[in-house]
Amino acid sequence: MLFRVVTYVVMSAALCWLGACAGRTVETERGAVHADTTRVRSMMGKIEEINSNAPRSFRANFVVEGRMGNNKKFKSLGDVVFSRDVKKMKVSFLDSVFRSPLTVILQDDRTLKFYLPVDKKIYLDNADTIDLKNYTGVRINYEFLSSLASGKIPLIPGYTVKQGVEQQNAKTGSENEYYIILENSGQYETISMKGDIPGKILLLDKVTKDKMEFYLENPVKNNNMLYYKTIRFISLQSGDRISIMFNSLKFNPGTIAAKDLTLSVPKSTQVIRYH
Repeated sequence: MLFRVVTYVVMSAALCWLGACAGRTVETERGAVHADTTRVRSMMGKIEEINSNAPRSFRANFVVEGRMGNNKKFKSLGDVVFSRDVKKMKVSFLDSVFRSPLTVILQDDRTLKFYLPVDKKIYLDNADTIDLKNYTGVRINYEFLSSLASGKIPLIPGYTVKQGVEQQNAKTGSENEYYIILENSGQYETISMKGDIPGKILLLDKVTKDKMEFYLENPVKNNNMLYYKTIRFISLQSGDRISIMFNSLKFNPGTIAAKDLTLSVPKSTQVIRYH
């Protein structure tokens, strides 16, 4: 179960986000109206601005907890280091009680390494060919999660903008909520925004009807960079729920030591290749 958990986290988040649209259709919400083309372009422009200002590097500590399906709850500590310039990310997980190492995941350009020190195994995969269903049981595009993990608002590949919707708030003085609905051959993606800040994402598979929700909470802006202190993920199909709470966030912290983005394993470690 732990391998499934940490795979969700690293490939989701520096690792995840949202969905208040689950189980309902935005267009039929009471008070919802189609947003005009100018507003849709403005919202897409804000997302592009967020992505262009994503940090070149960062490091952080985090706490991850949740429940996988009907299994018991879990909790782990971790830290993440990322550098866009050298195309590397390293995420380490520790037992929340004994602080012993559980899993280390390293992305080195397109190569992915999953190291389980207790099992003395390392799994090798490739970002271009990886099938996340083999790891998580969920069909989702790796590049989508990789963008999310590196501080961007992910967009489904090959998307077109299906429509924009404005959810009018009846409460006086409250901001209206806007939705951008994107579509490609296999999925819909709904991004919810209040003001200029994305807060929710819903992914819907056209064939299986599977829904995945990402919640982006406690947003903070720093030198034009936007990040979230809390990220939650829910799979409506499996019932999996994961929350990640970040602390000690440092963006563009200067030179990152090579040892912080490398993985050393004992010679006796079994290597299992998926590509």
